Amino acid sequence: EAQGLVDDGRGGGRVKIPIHRLVFRPTLGDRSKRLPRGAHGYQEGRTITLDPRSRELLPTYLHELIHLLHPSWSETRVFAEEKRRWRKLTWKDKARLARALGRGRLAGDDD
Repeated sequence: EAQGLVDDGRGGGRVKIPIHRLVFRPTLGDRSKRLPRGAHGYQEGRTITLDPRSRELLPTYLHELIHLLHPSWSETRVFAEEKRRWRKLTWKDKARLARALGRGRLAGDDD
């Protein structure tokens, strides 16, 4: 089970968010999910899907983790929160996010 590390916004505390599944598959240009143009990933339920071709893997992962924390938030609010939290994360926090990416699965691989 992959875990992401996200600042909880309350002054330095960290929240571990369990993710049922992290999947890598091409999402850029995929119209089957009706994603916004240029989307590097998306979140459905407890699954995060990221496009491994993206140069924005870590910020996109953080963005989708925020969706898990706040499913009712608008895309605009999640984007603003992503930017705020990204600036606050230390290099070690970002390294932990990168490590969590290593636990992802390729779409179509057997579970």
